[in-house]
Amino acid sequence: MRIIFGVLSVILLAACASHNNQVAIKPGEFPGPTVGQGSYNEAIGQMALEKEIGIHGYVVRAHYTLVAPGGIIGQHSHKNRPMIGYFLEGEATETKKDLDGKILVRTIKADESELEPNGITHWWLNQSSETNGILGIDIFQDPNPDSCNCKSAPRTTSFLPPTNSDTGRVEDMGQFDLGQQFPDNSEFKGYIMRGRRQTLLPHQRTKLENNIGKIGMTYLVKGEALQNSSDAEPSIRRTGAVFYAHKGISYYWENSGSQAVVLFVVEILPKTDQ
Repeated sequence: MRIIFGVLSVILLAACASHNNQVAIKPGEFPGPTVGQGSYNEAIGQMALEKEIGIHGYVVRAHYTLVAPGGIIGQHSHKNRPMIGYFLEGEATETKKDLDGKILVRTIKADESELEPNGITHWWLNQSSETNGILGIDIFQDPNPDSCNCKSAPRTTSFLPPTNSDTGRVEDMGQFDLGQQFPDNSEFKGYIMRGRRQTLLPHQRTKLENNIGKIGMTYLVKGEALQNSSDAEPSIRRTGAVFYAHKGISYYWENSGSQAVVLFVVEILPKTDQ
């Protein structure tokens, strides 16, 4: 992922350079610019909620965005698209019209998260000297929802739960009550969407997760870890890898390297499982 950031940063800087002397937009201005510049967005993968937990017409989707120094993410709405964002690198300043109509300005830095609820409108400006990288996981209305081909090779050996677990540090990165986010859709009632950051020191393992009635996505922010799940062969995952935890599987992570591992996890689960 850092290699991708480096290559795309050069491209984005070139695209942004010709505008730097023309654009004098400042954080706090609203309405803001509607067209982005020096920014790049790419979907990584998605899971169809109908297939997983019976919510029709929606997917949970992972995507990342890069913003070059001086670059802008144009103003856009999160209507029917709540998102939990995690800042991978750099920093950027958000100008947001909140649900109560107030204009808020906030600078977000690497390793911080941002909740973007249904209905807010905002735009971003990178005022720093380095490229900003953002991972976003959102619920997105899709008329033809489908899942990506995001499963690894089918498991042919027995899945054995960890004999012990030392879960390291787990931090709450925010959550949504999906019944409140989608009040007109009864299928979301009783579900939450939550984000967590988990740090594993060498040889630490997460606890066994049993995805009964829930699903999730895990992004490996930093390090190298063994990902072991009941639906696929064990594999070593490295920085930038994404793991899709489908309904019904069991899984855990183990830090198999010599450096700390950081995982960013977003789950959709019943309130009763919190």
